[in-house]
Amino acid sequence: MGRLIVVSNRVNPPHDPSVATAGGLAMALAAALREYSGVWFGWSGRTVDDYTGQLSISKVNGVTVATVDLEAQEHHEYYNGYANRTLWPLFHYRPDLTAYERSFDAGYARVNRRFAEALRPLIEAEDFIWVQDYHLAHLARELRGLDVANRLGFFLHIPWPARRLLVTLPRHAELVSALLDYDLIGFQTEDSRHAFLDYITGAADGSVTPDGEVSAFGKSARTGVFPIGIDAAEFETAAVSETALAAHERIVASAVGRRLLLGVDRLDYSKGLEERFLAYEQLLADHPDLRERLFLLQIATLSRENVDAYQDLRARLDTVSGR
Repeated sequence: MGRLIVVSNRVNPPHDPSVATAGGLAMALAAALREYSGVWFGWSGRTVDDYTGQLSISKVNGVTVATVDLEAQEHHEYYNGYANRTLWPLFHYRPDLTAYERSFDAGYARVNRRFAEALRPLIEAEDFIWVQDYHLAHLARELRGLDVANRLGFFLHIPWPARRLLVTLPRHAELVSALLDYDLIGFQTEDSRHAFLDYITGAADGSVTPDGEVSAFGKSARTGVFPIGIDAAEFETAAVSETALAAHERIVASAVGRRLLLGVDRLDYSKGLEERFLAYEQLLADHPDLRERLFLLQIATLSRENVDAYQDLRARLDTVSGR
């Protein structure tokens, strides 16, 4: 039986289940990796002056972790650029925040190729390769170019946009064509899958079978909807850990008899944080008697701090919360 190889932008193997992570990917993948003693491959989080492709391999809680360093410029173009200034806002229906530069596109393609070349020596004949999210849409195409015939799956953790929005992306057909080098393309919701199928028939002159297999650009792939969740038992265990109980005691003490409104989100414009702050401000303006009986605690994990839109959001939230 082959191994499960998970590929993602960042590798964040689970250590202490009571410690939170910035994104949902690590929590979502932890159970599968532990069950199958798989391999997790991705960027190390480190940048170097010159790319070498050298792998760093270790074992963490029964999971083999393999990482590779990237050059600072290519990481900027791939991650801060195409992934998070182009695809992320566009896929979240924020064309007003979407930026496109040719260097972003080139950097994205180059890093996907780097990942494929670094991963190739680790792949054995029966392995199943499961690629995560919008950072690595080109990876299957690059692996096929290196004669990898293994089963390749792709899962999109964010929405897939409507056809009329996706076609505003320069070279959108190349992005979708690259996805069809996967054997299976997974989505979070039926709405996202439907939007993808609509693109195939409406913009790519392709076809869709009743069971969701798509054909376009001379390729075919299966599609499916696989709503992702959490390990509920692990979550319950984390809730009664020493760390969690200590945090609960601090919150209760700070409340001083007031009711608490609690928000826990990554600092991102897709989370509606600014609107939440403004709604709370309006609530207190309309009901002054609540000022001594209620307070809002927002926990917001920082992310993508080098992306302008996130810097602007943080500044606006600081302004609203401080007035």
